[in-house]
Amino acid sequence: MKARVNLNLTLGFMLACSLFGSLITLLLVVYPPTTMQDYFWRKPLVGSTFLLICAWGSLTAVSPRKCSMAHETHMDKALMDSDVKTDFSVSSEGHHPDCGGFSAHIIRFRGTSYCAACTGLLTGGVIAMIVASLYFFFGLNAGPVSFPAVLVGQLGLVSGLIQFKLKSWTRSAANALFVLGSSLMLIGVDQLVGSVFADTYVIGLVILWILTRVMISQWDHRRICLSCGFSCATERRVRVLPSATQPVQRTDDD
Repeated sequence: MKARVNLNLTLGFMLACSLFGSLITLLLVVYPPTTMQDYFWRKPLVGSTFLLICAWGSLTAVSPRKCSMAHETHMDKALMDSDVKTDFSVSSEGHHPDCGGFSAHIIRFRGTSYCAACTGLLTGGVIAMIVASLYFFFGLNAGPVSFPAVLVGQLGLVSGLIQFKLKSWTRSAANALFVLGSSLMLIGVDQLVGSVFADTYVIGLVILWILTRVMISQWDHRRICLSCGFSCATERRVRVLPSATQPVQRTDDD
């Protein structure tokens, strides 16, 4: 019987806050404040902050150990609960366990396996940094596409939250849209509202989205491992246990 992993209260709360915050952003651009005070340092400060967030996320995406930490934690706990000690390591593919349960997490390009989510996050991060730099530092006018950019940001949030249901290249595209949508939403809000407060709110919301997405990924990894009963951990134990048919050596004292 497969185990079922329910959403915990913390993750449920994070999801609710992410969706509610996204709705507030939409209302903010539909009904912008009638009075607002602009500052010459607004765009450079907001743009630099967002670029730092993107750079941090991109560095994380190219560090497989960080991305696979959730699975390793649960696998190590399963092994520590057993009395069998072994040095046998579970093989990995695209930094995920070489297990059928994680096949949807992998993309293959020219014979090499990559993590679909990390590839999408890295691609989206690079594009987001380019787009944000053009707007915040090189005077790109986003006026005609400001509101559609906010809508794409909303779509990006949804794609990031449901990406665990997608497979391979589709999962990768959803993660790329998740990051790119964040930058487009920030640009749209900045163009339409032009407020330091509004920009700060969106940046805080983006950080909340990132944390929520990480928690969803951890929950998904836990769900996959429990659904197969840690079969790879069982394989590790079986490989070091003595065979039941191995003859028992007798001594003269027997």
